[in-house]
Amino acid sequence: MADFWEIPALWPGSTVFIIGGGVSLLKQDLSLIHNHRVVGVNQAYKLGPWIDACWFGDKGWYEENLPAISKYGGLIATCAATLPEQRKARVKYVGRSKPSGIEVKRRNGIAWNGNSGASAI
Repeated sequence: MADFWEIPALWPGSTVFIIGGGVSLLKQDLSLIHNHRVVGVNQAYKLGPWIDACWFGDKGWYEENLPAISKYGGLIATCAATLPEQRKARVKYVGRSKPSGIEVKRRNGIAWNGNSGASAI
């Protein structure tokens, strides 16, 4: 896994929220987390400039959202390593080092857990 991004301690001492990208999220008052660090899974990066990072786990989502995500100013990270080389410029890659659970031994891999939301943890 030497070719993958070594995940640094991005926000030491900060409270970090991971939020999904489903439409039900739009009904929630998210103003309470605007002053914290936030990782948005899939579509959640579109909620506003207070989303610090976008996480996604599959090539199809990325390709469908490429025009919009190209304009996003925050960190973009994924475990979908099958993206065409020319599209990888801003995307940080980590490997799927285990199928389930939480990865605690490697800083360049995650546990996939079957979906983007669970892998963001």
